[in-house]
Amino acid sequence: TSAMLIYSLVLAIGMGLVMPLLSGLYKVSFKNKYQTEGTVSDLFAYYKQPYFSNIFLFSFLFGLILQLLSFFLEQAIPFFGGILGFVIQGFLGVSFILTIPFIVFGKLPWMEALQASFKIIFKNWFFVFFILLISGIISVLGILFCGIGFLFSYPFLYTTTFILYDEIIGFPSENDDISKIGEA
Repeated sequence: TSAMLIYSLVLAIGMGLVMPLLSGLYKVSFKNKYQTEGTVSDLFAYYKQPYFSNIFLFSFLFGLILQLLSFFLEQAIPFFGGILGFVIQGFLGVSFILTIPFIVFGKLPWMEALQASFKIIFKNWFFVFFILLISGIISVLGILFCGIGFLFSYPFLYTTTFILYDEIIGFPSENDDISKIGEA
């Protein structure tokens, strides 16, 4: 059991350290859609403060809590605990999918971003689950059948999350009707 706890801790730390890099895919997606072409340096943009601490804390705690929850459920209820842990991880994973976009685009602290994501996603949880499921299947198929590999298929999930954020929350536009009011 102590080995599993250490494993969970190391995995959570790793998740916390890698997540700012993966969050850079949101910046690349934003720049590709609204500005210029995204660059490799954009992938590392969120290793700076205040983003890094918020992304790290959320990712570390989220990963650690899910790992420990699954571990304890498997110990308490041998067969069904694993299934229950998987269901809980899926529910929470979908519910908090917009947390990091709220941190990077909404500039919210991680706790407020967590709450905002849950409030917004919970309203249309099954729709978002369906979108993420299809996106996940496409990514896995890309890895398995097209042979393009993990590095090329996995970012598709982040692009899907960016599109969800863009469609649900949106970004202020310089060309929207509201900003044109009062212009001569």
